[in-house]
Amino acid sequence: MSPNDEKLTIGFETNCVPDLITLLNDAREEMFDFLCIPLIHPRFRRDARGMSDKRKSPLTRTDLILNSQQWGTLIVGKLTEILDLDSEFLGTRRASEEIFKQEISWASHLSLPAVLLPEIEPEKYANFCRSLNQVAHSISNLQLWVRVPTSYEFKATVRIKYNFHSSFF
Repeated sequence: MSPNDEKLTIGFETNCVPDLITLLNDAREEMFDFLCIPLIHPRFRRDARGMSDKRKSPLTRTDLILNSQQWGTLIVGKLTEILDLDSEFLGTRRASEEIFKQEISWASHLSLPAVLLPEIEPEKYANFCRSLNQVAHSISNLQLWVRVPTSYEFKATVRIKYNFHSSFF
């Protein structure tokens, strides 16, 4: 591959999308290649108690805003940030699993090229990985993007033992 064949792709990530068409046009003017937007509108956030299931409003914006080519090339979906797949509470964990599967299914329906996964907490990711493995077997053309920290805050407890030996001659 020659240096001329390489391409840098840059996207614009936002949590607020009042008007997708306007945002997409603004991003293209600013030379961004794609938008990274929440799959589910924050106003339609689900809950663990099932109250959101009783809403008559849709889960998120309609898929008819963009055509299939635009969804498949210009949009990367972001999963809900409040997912707690490794919660110590069974109800929260199960609700998060359901939301996770539902959002991956919606992204697949839209034919998105990729989905940005929420940041996982260190030392707390076993069920997250299990859920990720389950959906990875059921999707075909959807990439799952994982945030990788570029820095690590090292908090170490240093214990220094002083041995004072005095010798007098």
